[in-house]
Amino acid sequence: MGRKFRTASAASNSITKSLNSIVNHFLDDFFDEVKKTTPVRKGQAKRGWRKRNKYDIDRKGKTTVMENRVPYIGLLDEGASRQAPRGMTDPAFRKLSKRRYRKRL
Repeated sequence: MGRKFRTASAASNSITKSLNSIVNHFLDDFFDEVKKTTPVRKGQAKRGWRKRNKYDIDRKGKTTVMENRVPYIGLLDEGASRQAPRGMTDPAFRKLSKRRYRKRL
């Protein structure tokens, strides 16, 4: 059986905290997986990945940004490399979508 809360506000805060934790855990894993599967010739594309901020459901406008400003990253993600013929983002998302992310209240 789940945890009991004294007020609706306490329950809402707990749910919000849990959702933030689950989403941030997924985003951290997604970032790591995309970076791990980025093809390497000289390492510039792999080193180019950056992640800023954390997801927060309560703060509108605060989002997680993952970026890579290497000019050819789009080509790599479309499968232009033999090392990652299916790109990086789609395989990473497919792999992580099979995992179960949960946090008990």
